[in-house]
Amino acid sequence: MITVSLLSLSCGNKVRTAYFVNVDCSNSTADKYIRDAYRNDFKKILKTADEGDIIVIDRISSNSFSTSDPLTVSIPEYSIFGANKDKFEKFRDSLKKDFAEKSEKYFTDPEYTETDILNSINSSIIYLRNGELKSFRKIIVLFSDMIQETEELDLTENNGDERQIKKIITNLEKENKIFNLDSIEIYVSGATYSELKGTEINLRQTKFIKEFWKEYFLRCNMKYRDEMYQSRLAEF
Repeated sequence: MITVSLLSLSCGNKVRTAYFVNVDCSNSTADKYIRDAYRNDFKKILKTADEGDIIVIDRISSNSFSTSDPLTVSIPEYSIFGANKDKFEKFRDSLKKDFAEKSEKYFTDPEYTETDILNSINSSIIYLRNGELKSFRKIIVLFSDMIQETEELDLTENNGDERQIKKIITNLEKENKIFNLDSIEIYVSGATYSELKGTEINLRQTKFIKEFWKEYFLRCNMKYRDEMYQSRLAEF
């Protein structure tokens, strides 16, 4: 794991936030409009991140465990015993700028033919469950069309109904793929923006995929709200 900076985090009564950002690097998100939307929404996260917050970014690939290459930044806290406020703000802004530049590799040239969203979620949870982050608000961001496409689950072949969703989730449960999202929030940016086998996904499939993830997140004990699953990033 590459770490840009890790400074002392002492923020009084402020609730600090740990963001784990996952960027879909599959071919179905290769369109320039989609990549630019991801990039611009990532800038919103950087702007939102406050003193004491942590941001981790990684890719969603064909096998998100094996290709994991996260980049991490910790936003320092201003201290009256340190540099003056102006110098601190310049340092903080330069830190964010440097992190944005290093993160650019996740937003260019998606190369993977499959999309392993489930393992990206699992990796994010493992990181966020770190004891050092116990007091943090925990947010996972998925820049993705949310079309899981792996051997264990291929949503490109599914556009059915509620019964099929329940069947899929039951199978995932048997495979220990229902993760604990209690106290963790997931925000999706890029839902409905996709190219699948050269054509845009149809309305029925878009609805099916959204309903699947809604039911999946609820089964994982996440407090799901509709604004968490959107084509562009919602306010946290």
